[in-house]
Amino acid sequence: MTNSSTLTATGLLLVFQTVPPQHDEEFRDWYGREHIPERQGIEGFVSIRRMDSMDQGQPRYLGIYELTSLAVLEKPEYVRLRKEGRTTWSIRMLERVSPARYTCTAVQPIAADAIGRTRYVLALAGEGSEQTVADLARWFDGVYAPALRKVDGVRLVRRFDPVGEANKFVALIDVDHADVCSSDAYLEHREQRGAERRFGRLRGFVSKVYEQEKT
Repeated sequence: MTNSSTLTATGLLLVFQTVPPQHDEEFRDWYGREHIPERQGIEGFVSIRRMDSMDQGQPRYLGIYELTSLAVLEKPEYVRLRKEGRTTWSIRMLERVSPARYTCTAVQPIAADAIGRTRYVLALAGEGSEQTVADLARWFDGVYAPALRKVDGVRLVRRFDPVGEANKFVALIDVDHADVCSSDAYLEHREQRGAERRFGRLRGFVSKVYEQEKT
């Protein structure tokens, strides 16, 4: 994996993973022993985080892959992993998982060494009409995010543009602990800015706190 001390992360691969309970233990084993190590060996992956939802509801797991750029996903060694290089174990596990995959560019790239300093992430994702998403993105960038960054315990607020999918919205909020998202300050922030109404316009909206698992 690329040394992150002097890099900027401009690309993101975000994968929500719904795993049937009977395959949960094997999925965690496969993800930690095979899936992540394979990608850590590819230049351009600056951070890989394996996350577990705090409420243990679906989508249960979240994979956050921070990249120097999306060109990393076109490298021969990565393409091979996704095609003919898949192991029997990978093929079996991927047949059992229902993923929702977002390939994105960062609206405001940040230094890679600023990523992953907390164990908890609030993930926001959903889809709507292109106009709905564009309006939401302008409000998020101009009103919601600047105020949210002032809430105690909020470390990073980032929005991402899914490539070729203007009808989708994606944001990640790194927090010091899970309780930040239920704190009075956070809830007041959401209420004052009409967050429920605005995010409620998205279909299939996901708003979940995930905790980073040990790899």
